[in-house]
This record gives sequence, structure tokens and C-alpha cells, in this order.
Amino acid sequence: MVNYFRHSLTGATKRREGLAVLAAAIAVTFQALRWLQLFLEGLRTGREDSRTSVICRDSYNASLAAYHPWVVRKAATVAFCTLPPRDTFLENMNVGTPEEAVAMLGEALPYICDVYGITQELFAQHKLLDLP
Repeated sequence: MVNYFRHSLTGATKRREGLAVLAAAIAVTFQALRWLQLFLEGLRTGREDSRTSVICRDSYNASLAAYHPWVVRKAATVAFCTLPPRDTFLENMNVGTPEEAVAMLGEALPYICDVYGITQELFAQHKLLDLP
């Protein structure tokens, strides 16, 4: 995959539009993984009375918001308000009780962190972190 991106950036297809779209896709995909990591960690470590909408908003602001215009950020914030309370959200994961869902997140999050770290290293190696 990295070679494909690198070839697309340095090969014969150096059209500005293609580069801009590719750069945006790489950045958003990478930051979406960061959002997922932050959101699930917030769910795992949050108190029982934590609001899922606040966890989601904070995760979004720390990762994806920088890539969206004001209108999209405001629409996302409104959408987050429709999320159910934390325990209901955890129950809807169909893992079992909220406590079992928290335990499962504790097992899954290290893998998500590993994938994010490996992806970041690969992007850094191939100078893809500072794309326009």
C-alpha cells in the first residue's frame, strides 16, 4: 500500500488534483484510526455516568476536526448529541454487560494502538505524514 501511495505521488500521475485527493484520503484515514483509538479509550476509561457524546466530541476534536470545515464540525457535534448514554452504548456492542464490553475494549485497544503506531512509522519512513 505504501509503495502504491509513493508511486502515485512520484510516478507519472503527478496531477495536482490527484495528489490533493490522495493526500486528503491518506490524512483522513490515518486520523480516523486515531479517532477510533481515542473514542474507544474514552469509552473504556469513562465513568458510568459519562456522556458518550462528550467522549465522541473530544475524540473528534483531537483527531478529525482539523480536516473539516466549520459547517461539518458543527454538524458532527450535533450528530454526537444523538448517541445513547455510555452504558447503553456499551450494551449495544452486544458483548455482554457494560463491564464485559469495557474488558473487551481493554483487550482490543492495544492492537488498535499497534496498528496506529505501525502506520505512523510507515508514513514517516516514506515521508507521507506531511502531505499537503
